[in-house]
Amino acid sequence: MRIPLLVAALLLCLYSAFVTYGPRPRDVRLQSGDQQNRHVIETFMRDPARPSVVLVGSSMTERLGETIGAGCAYNLALGGESALTGLAVLAKAGATPKQIFIEMNVPERGVNARLVEDGTRALPRWIPALATRNMPVNLLFSALARFKSPAPRGADTAVLGQALDVQRDVYARPIPAPDLAANIATLKAQVQRLEGAGSRVIFFELPIHPSLEGTARAMQIRAAFVAAFPSHRLLTADQLATAATISTIDGVHLTLDEAASVGRRLQDWYGGACEAPALPTATTSHSITRALGHG
Repeated sequence: MRIPLLVAALLLCLYSAFVTYGPRPRDVRLQSGDQQNRHVIETFMRDPARPSVVLVGSSMTERLGETIGAGCAYNLALGGESALTGLAVLAKAGATPKQIFIEMNVPERGVNARLVEDGTRALPRWIPALATRNMPVNLLFSALARFKSPAPRGADTAVLGQALDVQRDVYARPIPAPDLAANIATLKAQVQRLEGAGSRVIFFELPIHPSLEGTARAMQIRAAFVAAFPSHRLLTADQLATAATISTIDGVHLTLDEAASVGRRLQDWYGGACEAPALPTATTSHSITRALGHG
């Protein structure tokens, strides 16, 4: 029994050395959205005190990728989640960046406690072979990614039309008041913790398709944040969409060019927070080509 364990330990050490010092694919390609989220968290957890600016949100913010300024900012947005889960990761890590930008767009989603627990495990930090990005099949996917065509930069008119019909139906219905109130209460507690530790919190609303801007849900969300955080800076979609024509790919996710424009606009509010060395990035080509409607 002892010999097989020694062999397994030796193989694990050899594989860890390979993924640490061996050749690496240019892009990280993962098997699922859940793995992508764990990778984003694991990358942050390797040095949670380093980023001066952190963005938290859903896949709407995730789509901004490195356009937020990878020199000192980290994009902790998680597909299919909301800002609450990213803020829970910050709390678990005990991290207090100089500035935290909190996406406002999907406050109906609560904290995904299981994802926070899985993504903040200590073992992947100590043993590189156990990191999500270093799973053998993910390394293979990553190596093959360079043979794929780049993601389109604009919107597919047919896809956009169908997706907009779905989003118009969603945005016509307000978020149930108890759900919204509960999540806003959780958010207030998270913000209070961060500000008590010296962090500056800024809220931002990502632009969506113009036909959704005046809907019941969009107006409900804006009103809820204004009422809950009257003394905080709230960056509106109009402020972030300056000089950009917003069409989106599905009503709520920006095209690559729109994302680049919005990411540059966000950096205007970093102030003096970005005076740090370059950071590792968890942005992947997979995150740019997520299935539509993943939020």
